[in-house]
Amino acid sequence: MSVFDTLFGGELPLVARMLLAFVVIFGLIAVLWFLARRFLPGARLDSQGQRGRQPRLGVIDAYAVDTRRKLVLVRRDNVEHLVMIGGPNDVVIETGIHRAPRPGARGPAPAAQPTTPTALIPERTAPVPPPRPPIPDAAEAASELEMALKQSFQTSTAKAAQTAAQTAAQTAAAQPQIRPE
Repeated sequence: MSVFDTLFGGELPLVARMLLAFVVIFGLIAVLWFLARRFLPGARLDSQGQRGRQPRLGVIDAYAVDTRRKLVLVRRDNVEHLVMIGGPNDVVIETGIHRAPRPGARGPAPAAQPTTPTALIPERTAPVPPPRPPIPDAAEAASELEMALKQSFQTSTAKAAQTAAQTAAQTAAAQPQIRPE
C-alpha cells in the first residue's frame, strides 16, 4: 500500500483505495486483451474479418425442421448451399444456388460457374409411368365387377362339385362290396 500512499496520500479511505485498485486492474486486463486480439495469430470468427473485405462465408438463413434437425442456407463466395444438419448424419440437399437479382439491383447478376463435381453429373429424371386406361363409368364398372364375381362363383361351384364327385367315387371304390346272401 505504500504506492497508494505516495501517489494519493495516506488520507484515502479503504473503500476508495479498493475501488481505485479495481479500476487499475480492470484497465490492465482490457489492454492485454486488446493487444492479444491485435497481435496474436489464431482463428478469428468475428463478423467483420479484415476491414474493407467482403466476408466469404456466412449463414444466410436457418429453419428448424424438428427438435433435432435444421435446414441451413450457407453462402460461400456468393454461391449458396442448402444443408440439413443435426440428424444421424448431415446432408447436402442442394449446391450451387444462385440468388435471383433484386428488384433494385443494377444490371444482370453475374453467372457463377458451378464449382462442385455434382454439377457435371446429368440430372436424374424419374421414369415416366405408362398411361393409365380410361376410367369407366361407375355403372359400367359395377356391372363388370358383378360379371367377374358370377364367373368366379360358377367356376368355384363347378370345381367344388367335381371334387365332391371324385371324392365320392374314391370312397366307394375303397369300401369293400358287401353282398346280401
